[in-house]
Amino acid sequence: MEGDGISSPNLRRMPSGIPVSAEIRAAICADNRSYRIIAKAHSISVEAVYKIRRRAGAKGKLGKLTKEQKADILNDPRSPKELAKVYNVNPTTIYRIRPGIIRPPKSRAAKPTPPPARHQLTPQSLQVLTMAALRESAQKVSELSVRIRVLNVQMDEFLGP
Repeated sequence: MEGDGISSPNLRRMPSGIPVSAEIRAAICADNRSYRIIAKAHSISVEAVYKIRRRAGAKGKLGKLTKEQKADILNDPRSPKELAKVYNVNPTTIYRIRPGIIRPPKSRAAKPTPPPARHQLTPQSLQVLTMAALRESAQKVSELSVRIRVLNVQMDEFLGP
């Protein structure tokens, strides 16, 4: 890097402008902690940690673990939850490394049951509503027919024979 006073090929500049040596890059790649904690420990940005790990071939959470650690996880009889705490990763990462393992079922008690919908129509409720509407209509028709008869009688009386 010409002009900046750094001539060693082992130093590279990160987006923050801070040169990072090969030793620090190796330490960053080997560190299993979160990007934010690593960045704080080395006084560099989270973006710099991300780029260093990407250049080293780290891919997501599985990139935090070395090949030896992944082999140990495959052979370790402990549960994924325990291993996740040991290796400082999410249990999902352990499940991805050990694809043959069966995940524990999710607790049904943890999920609250949704309240019933207010206006959800079932065939039975639709039938009840239809019958009620028909009864109401029939009652109105009978009331109207009674009124018509009464009016006919009144009209006949008014007009005479």
